[in-house]
Amino acid sequence: MVVVSFQYTIQRKSVDLPPLRRSQRLRRTFLKDACFSFIGGGGENNVCADSYHSMIAGGNINAITGSCSVITGGYKHQVNSDFAFVGGGCLNQVNSDFAVVGGGYFNQANGLNSFVGAGDTNLVTGNCSAILGGFNNDDGGNDYTGIFGTGITASPIPSGTGAFWVNELILNSIPAGTAGGGGVIMPPIGYPSGSIFYFPDAFGNKVVYVI
Repeated sequence: MVVVSFQYTIQRKSVDLPPLRRSQRLRRTFLKDACFSFIGGGGENNVCADSYHSMIAGGNINAITGSCSVITGGYKHQVNSDFAFVGGGCLNQVNSDFAVVGGGYFNQANGLNSFVGAGDTNLVTGNCSAILGGFNNDDGGNDYTGIFGTGITASPIPSGTGAFWVNELILNSIPAGTAGGGGVIMPPIGYPSGSIFYFPDAFGNKVVYVI
C-alpha cells in the first residue's frame, strides 16, 4: 500500500492533512468558510475562504479566490477575481473582475471586462479587450483591442479607440466613408474613400485602417 501526505494552503494558513491512500487523493476537495459556494466533483478543488457565491463544477486542482466566480471544469485553473469565469481547458487564469477564459491552454485574462475565447498562451491585460483564439497573442495592455491569429502583439492605435488585429484580412466589400463623419479616419493623399491602407508599427505588424 502506498501512502502519501500533503499540505494545502487556505488564506495563507497551512493546514496539515492526514495521510491518504493514492486511490483517495483525487477525492480531496476544499470548501471552508466560503459561504453559499459549491464544489460539484473532481479532485483537489478549492473555493477559498471568503469566496462567496462561487462554484467549481468539476475537474482537478482548480481554485477560486474571488466571489461570484465559476470554474466549470478542466485542470489547474485559477480565478483570482470577482464575477469571473473559466470554462475548461488547462492552466488558465483570470486575474481581473468580470473577465472570462472560455477554454484552451495557458491563457490569461488580466484586464477588466476582458475575454480569451480559446487557444494557447494568449494574454489579455487591457480593459474591455479580447483574444478570440490562436497562439501566443498579446494585446500589449491596450484597451478596446481585439485579436484573432498567431504571434500577434498589438500596439497602440493613434486614434485611441481600439482596433482588431489579424494575421491576414480579406474584405469582400468596404462601405465608403464620409469626410468629417464621426469616427471616420481621413485617408492620406492618394487613398480614395472606401479603400484600406496600412503602415508598419514598432513590432513589425501591418496596421490596417478601413476608411
